[in-house]
Amino acid sequence: MANADWTLILLIIGGVALAFQAGVNGTLGSRGGNAVFATLLSFVSGIIPLAIYWLASTHGGRDTEFKRLYEEAPWYSHFGGLMGAYYVGMIIVLAPRLGAAVILSVAVTTQVLAALIFDHFGALGLEEHKATAGRIVGVILSAVGVALIMELVSPFLNVFRAKKSQQDLETVEPSALEAFEPASSPTFSMNEKPGRERNTASSPASITTFPAAVHETSATSTTTTTSPKPSGIDFSVAFAGLGGVALALQAAMNGKLGQVGGGGYSAVFSFVLGSVFLAVWYIIDLYWGPTSRQTPKWTIRRCWENTPLWAWPGGILGAAYVLIITIIIPRLGATTVLGVSVCAQVIAAVVLDHFGWVGLDKKRAGVSRIVGMVVVVGGVIMITVL
Repeated sequence: MANADWTLILLIIGGVALAFQAGVNGTLGSRGGNAVFATLLSFVSGIIPLAIYWLASTHGGRDTEFKRLYEEAPWYSHFGGLMGAYYVGMIIVLAPRLGAAVILSVAVTTQVLAALIFDHFGALGLEEHKATAGRIVGVILSAVGVALIMELVSPFLNVFRAKKSQQDLETVEPSALEAFEPASSPTFSMNEKPGRERNTASSPASITTFPAAVHETSATSTTTTTSPKPSGIDFSVAFAGLGGVALALQAAMNGKLGQVGGGGYSAVFSFVLGSVFLAVWYIIDLYWGPTSRQTPKWTIRRCWENTPLWAWPGGILGAAYVLIITIIIPRLGATTVLGVSVCAQVIAAVVLDHFGWVGLDKKRAGVSRIVGMVVVVGGVIMITVL
């Protein structure tokens, strides 16, 4: 029992580390001025701890049957690293813009939705598990929680309240204002010249005094007509959704590769493939892409000078999460691992946004975000348990 408890604690730490990676990598990309370089560094720095684990667990790689690996492993199982490269790059670009909570909650929801579809149809060689009503409800709850975390509901509720207040004021009975009418209306002499002020000090009754309710109505109407319209959805969040699908694909691909070559080899191969792809992209971007047109010219030295030290080890955090998942899945099962790690990610992301840690903009955890966090966690639990 003690081992299980410590294992769960390690799993929670892994989920929190992945949430921190979103902010750390995002800061490296935004302050360093090169998102491609930040993504490449994240992958390259993650190879070292993964390679140490693989070599230690396979007697220096001698236990890995390479010939059997490439004969029996499906061809698509070797492309998980490309899916991971997209996910990390997406986080680096969007984390400063959307915040960790929005990105991770959206990615988590699309990840579990994609995994649910893969399981239902037995896609990518996975064992077929039909989608139950409880799992479908869990996906719907997760989507509702994401909407609450993104605070998509609040602007529309504010507009509704403003319109309701305006309608209430417009339906005020005329009799309610009669009591405030002046005793006599002001009269103007035909002999008065335009533009000359009248002396009304001697005739107080002739002063037109509007009731307070009328002034309030005018002020309210003005406020209503000038109230800002809801900003709507930031459609860049769709890339975060694709990132979740990429994670589901990566998990399935790496899982099939790991069945033949082992989890350590699968993780190392995934990171190496992602690093090679990103290295080619980095060279193209540096000499012919947007980075080549930066003024002053982008260099690694300038990136180092403009970026805090804590923004560099993002790849190690990601590798730590992969290692924890690789070690714990055989002991606790994929369902428990997914549920616990995802819940830890979402909660940690909301906390990071609230305090503005690791370079993220502060996004206060109001009622909408807290309720959304709870709903997402509940939905994920339903998907993984039912």
